[in-house]
Amino acid sequence: MHKFTALLGIGAFFAFQTGVRALPITLGAAGPNDWAILEVGNGSIVEQVDLSNPQGGIFGNVGIQKAGKIQGSGPQIYGDLYLGDGASAQFSGTYLNNQPVTGTVHLGSGATVSPNSYLFTTVSDNPQLLLGQTRTDAINASSAAGALSPTSTLTQINLSHTSLTLAPGVYDLSALHLDHSTLTLSGAGSFVFNISSIFTLNSGKILLAGGATEQDVLFNYTGTNQVAFSGGGNDSELHGIILALNADVALAPGLVVGEIISGQDISVVSGAIIRQTTVTESGQAGRPPDNVPDNSSTLALILISFGFLILLKRFGLGLREG
Repeated sequence: MHKFTALLGIGAFFAFQTGVRALPITLGAAGPNDWAILEVGNGSIVEQVDLSNPQGGIFGNVGIQKAGKIQGSGPQIYGDLYLGDGASAQFSGTYLNNQPVTGTVHLGSGATVSPNSYLFTTVSDNPQLLLGQTRTDAINASSAAGALSPTSTLTQINLSHTSLTLAPGVYDLSALHLDHSTLTLSGAGSFVFNISSIFTLNSGKILLAGGATEQDVLFNYTGTNQVAFSGGGNDSELHGIILALNADVALAPGLVVGEIISGQDISVVSGAIIRQTTVTESGQAGRPPDNVPDNSSTLALILISFGFLILLKRFGLGLREG
């Protein structure tokens, strides 16, 4: 076999292996490996993230777009807080170690965090460039997801005191409503739900099985009604990415393992919990990249394959010419 042919074969193999599990669209800089909460409003109005009840928690990084606002009396943010140009953060209440944010607060031009009676680690490092890219990537991802062809004839999921299991695919729904019900997503592929009107969980659960991962589950909500979670003790639970550019998202309470992205207001109250997918055992999240990723994973894998062939040749194990 010719070495160049072998290179292409190995590169294609690795690209195929990674592509099998990935979403058919990319979230780029707005992806769940880097964020727990992203507020991506357009900056023309003050979008707001509300946090309350110290029994809850934000385990991951939080990004607030230009001119946005975050205010909270709890829960604590176990990660970094990124404030775009002119954005503000104001906290009240009691926090462990007197720290509303355990990580670093990244300040854009004119951004503020208060009051100074709390302990904050701040740095003015212009995160607006990154946050602006997250907004662009989120908008593009929502548009790309909506353009996918459905693989199911389901037009709505409206469950009450029952359960349903779905395989990987693209689902175009007018409504996704779970009332004391469980939706299980099973399989090692990707799940994309394009939801146009209603997205509510009342003691409802969306769980994963059979190799499904939060990074490969996208709920692309294009409606304007509030995305609402309710049910005592975080009885409403979702694993995946909520992308709601035109609607408020309210967890009162609820548990989300994955990410919430909204262009409107986000409420995390009554002991709700959001956990980023890459949170470590210590509770801290990995930090977003300093530079916007180029998403050239396939090229990188081919280059890795090429390096692997060079190593084989160096150690006398090269492929013979055919």
